[in-house]
Amino acid sequence: MNDSTRDALESLEFLVSSPVRPRIVAALADGPMAGRRLQEHLEVPRSTLHRNLSALVDRGFVSRSASAAEYELTPTGEIVNEAVSDALTAVERAQSIRPFLEYFPAELPTTSESVAAAEVVVSDVEAPFDPIATVESQIVDGETVRGFLPVINPLYVDALRRSTETDVSVDVIAPPSSYERVERNHPDAFEAIVEQPSIRLYESDSVPQYAIGFVDDTVLLGAFDEHMRTQSVLRADSGTPIWDWATKQYAELEPTADRFDTDR
Repeated sequence: MNDSTRDALESLEFLVSSPVRPRIVAALADGPMAGRRLQEHLEVPRSTLHRNLSALVDRGFVSRSASAAEYELTPTGEIVNEAVSDALTAVERAQSIRPFLEYFPAELPTTSESVAAAEVVVSDVEAPFDPIATVESQIVDGETVRGFLPVINPLYVDALRRSTETDVSVDVIAPPSSYERVERNHPDAFEAIVEQPSIRLYESDSVPQYAIGFVDDTVLLGAFDEHMRTQSVLRADSGTPIWDWATKQYAELEPTADRFDTDR
């Protein structure tokens, strides 16, 4: 580690060693501010504010105008604030995607670009069906849907049944056992789906233990728990690394699929 990197790390450690300091720098990014107004904005004790302001001034991140009795960021402080803001955003995104990655069995392109473009909906005690509801609403509101999944949740069946009313174009690949289970447990809904020309069902024994769905310009990735219940759904837009990765996985699976035989 060279001296420049060591100094940068020491400055970063100084800035984040107190939660007040990044907040001060972020507040002053909007423009100069008097101490009293800054205190009201941050809602911190006066002594805490002035102690940290003095430290930021000594570090060269903040300057104080004696004539105007205001504090403002120095050019160095502006650069530091932008860098720290970008880093915090990346960390927040990484934390939000972590529950999905813990259950998703394939390796995704987890660059900062792909993470920044993704949104994750997780099943928890208070909202156990939120991931499924996300997929359902996307299907019903979409125009073209294609994808694969290892198991078919009854709510997906309902979404497909509802899509027959709007002529959504749907291509689904699933294992034969999934279709057999739906046909056995939801015969009326399954018959309505099979008879709809705009819905094409395909079967393959090579479907992996995760789901990929393309709805118009959005890609949905589904992660399942040990009981094959939908644990979380990741949503990303077209043109992102995750979209490109998902497109490749679908293209590799598609040749293994045969049209579902409705007469068997």
